[in-house]
Amino acid sequence: VKWNRDHTRLMQARQQQLEADGWTCFVEDANAFKLEGATAVLAGKPDLVAVKGDQVLLVDGKTGRERESDIWQVLIYLWALPKVRPELAAKQIEGEVYYRSGPVTLTPDELDDERRTRLLDLIKVIG
Repeated sequence: VKWNRDHTRLMQARQQQLEADGWTCFVEDANAFKLEGATAVLAGKPDLVAVKGDQVLLVDGKTGRERESDIWQVLIYLWALPKVRPELAAKQIEGEVYYRSGPVTLTPDELDDERRTRLLDLIKVIG
């Protein structure tokens, strides 16, 4: 219950910041996706998808300490969402892990060939 309350407050604060800066925000269930592959179905749900002109920001909030898995989660969103929602593929897309201490911004360039291979291999193993 505490985590849920803290997470909701964190994401509401981030949404208010983005909207005050002119972004249109879509929240949780509106962002759910499923990407069906030959080996598995990859599903996810970024906390916020913010759009401003030709820019898109995928935000996932975290109330705990920073972890590498948080970065990977947002990298997965950066990789998968343009495949599921083609209207995003033509836009400038970034990801963000939003902690209480502030954001860690990620670009699609950070999902280089090595990381993409690791991601696809992991999906195959899990599938």
